[in-house]
Amino acid sequence: MPATDRNVLDGLASWRTANEWRVLRELCDFLSLRNVAGEPGHMRENCAWIRSALERRGARTELWRSAAEPEAPPAVFGELNVGAPWTVGVYAHYDGQPADESHWTVGPWTPAVFSDRIDRGGVRLALPKAGETLGDDCRVYARSASDDKTPVVALLAALDALRDAEAEPAVNLLVFIEGEEETTSPHLAEHIAAHRDAMAAADVWLFCDGPADTFGRRHVAFGVRGDVELELTVWGPGHELHSGHWGNFVMNPAMELARLIGSLKDAEGRVLIDGFYDDADAFSETELAAAHEADGLDDALRRQAGVGRSEGGNAEPYFSRMLRPSLNVRGLEAAGVGPRARNVIPDAARASLDIRTVRGSDPHRLVEALRDHARRMGFAVLDRAPTEAERDEHARLLTLVELDSYPAVRTDMNDPAARWALLAVERAAGEKLLRVPTLGSSMPMHAFAEGVGKPVVITPMANADNNQHAADENIRLGHFWAGVRMLATVLTSRGG
Repeated sequence: MPATDRNVLDGLASWRTANEWRVLRELCDFLSLRNVAGEPGHMRENCAWIRSALERRGARTELWRSAAEPEAPPAVFGELNVGAPWTVGVYAHYDGQPADESHWTVGPWTPAVFSDRIDRGGVRLALPKAGETLGDDCRVYARSASDDKTPVVALLAALDALRDAEAEPAVNLLVFIEGEEETTSPHLAEHIAAHRDAMAAADVWLFCDGPADTFGRRHVAFGVRGDVELELTVWGPGHELHSGHWGNFVMNPAMELARLIGSLKDAEGRVLIDGFYDDADAFSETELAAAHEADGLDDALRRQAGVGRSEGGNAEPYFSRMLRPSLNVRGLEAAGVGPRARNVIPDAARASLDIRTVRGSDPHRLVEALRDHARRMGFAVLDRAPTEAERDEHARLLTLVELDSYPAVRTDMNDPAARWALLAVERAAGEKLLRVPTLGSSMPMHAFAEGVGKPVVITPMANADNNQHAADENIRLGHFWAGVRMLATVLTSRGG
């Protein structure tokens, strides 16, 4: 019979009691498969596991491989068509970050359950037996426990809960699970272009990736900022020189790099590159209202960051700042400091920058604006190391290299499908959630927005203290089961 959110969700607590032992074993089984991004050899096992798990729940599955690079990790596409007028897509990824096993308490691919965070005194527990449950504060430790295998198993559990309630979903389901998110999803656009009709069958796509309570409250997000990464090198003498013998005679590239970087922002944090803010799309009244809902979180966010004052002062709230582009220095390098310091003029000085863009900002145009800014400061700007002739010709030489980039995306918060997803997720949570117009981080949402043309809503489920990308990554069980409830609610919410 068709499901309703009540006849499934009202029984979810008792279903957890009866089935947690089985669900956690399935989660640990999946987490035990090595899945390091950039190591395609292990990905076949992960794909086979996902396909088998989906097909046992009645889904039709396909493996999508890159025509340009057939050995790249494939994407798993799944479809569960119940003949409903409304279709929901769920995105997740199965690849994870590399792991230095020497820093893990147990092991990155040896899933282990603890009674709490290990650094809070949590002790290792056995997996529950049939009919047993663990507390919400218990954690499963393993690589990709939070980023991003948990949503896959949470979806499987939600489907099982419906089956055991003898209820079928109220919506059709599409699933897209890729294996390259941690390496910037190089073949995602290709997959979408090759299978656009299949992907566009969803009325809305849910991105189940990331922590749910980064800001101290659970949230739903409607966009992400774009990103462009840059490497800058200011060239000095052909080799390091003694600073006493050559100081005042040979230009110091570290001083010139500092002068350049210092010119990029004023004391209040505003970027001074001409035209930097020009292309950003205007914010809707709905977005501005949502941004101001979080005004009261700023003090807690400053405490979390360990700062007493926001850049430029405390008047502007956090989420309003996310609605405009930013420029950041990721790292600086020139000769050495501390015990490594020497009396030298370095031969070069380097900086790594990132620009976070917002919808409407063209990453490549912003890079060109930065090049023009450097030229106005007297630099000859190259995209490679200089030749000897160029060293003789120019007093100031800068190499600027653009690395990876992708644009920002924002889903219209008033889009009917996006609002449907929001209301379903809020029903699952039992409260109004923080509505985030744009997250400061980035994910491959742009490929869906550009290639599929359907709204995307970010519905994360991991705990904020999950040690994402680090040693002892974990998922808190209370967050995992909230994710199950969220997906079960989505599957039982009638759309259209």
